[in-house]
Amino acid sequence: MDRFLAWLRHRSPRAMAPVERQPPQTRPQDALKAFGRTIASSVFVVTASDADGEPNGATISASVSLSLDPPLVLICLAHASDTLAAIRQTGCFRLHVLAAGQDAVSQAFAGRRREAYSAHLDGVDQNGAPALRNALAAARCRVASEFSAGDHAIVVGALEDVSVTAAAPLIYHCGGYAALAA
Repeated sequence: MDRFLAWLRHRSPRAMAPVERQPPQTRPQDALKAFGRTIASSVFVVTASDADGEPNGATISASVSLSLDPPLVLICLAHASDTLAAIRQTGCFRLHVLAAGQDAVSQAFAGRRREAYSAHLDGVDQNGAPALRNALAAARCRVASEFSAGDHAIVVGALEDVSVTAAAPLIYHCGGYAALAA
């Protein structure tokens, strides 16, 4: 047997070389989703009324404070989003940071059914954007600019008013919700 293996090595060195295991090939989109799930972040809901006054809203994972002077925030919404369409119609939106215990609010706004989230609304702000009940924080914004980036739109909002409470935030990480102490 040893002579056979020696002969095989001599005839075909590659046949006896250690085999390197290759990671399974994944689509870049799946890799990006896996990467994003590792980031613990606040949970945001953006709301807007369309031109007919109908409320729209979406749970989003992409929002950031963009500038202090002037005060600007950035949100990202899919081009196919009804909420983005409403924002484009009215030029304004309300950005909410959810408080601990508002998992159901996040889930309601993650879908496309208005009746699922109407129970979480508490009137409208001065721009007509729906306001959420018991949010940790809320910012009333007017659209300053919009950019297209792949399958999403980046909307920059100029802050017109902000309200903040002392509640603990709702955190999303690896597909689940958690809370931090206030």
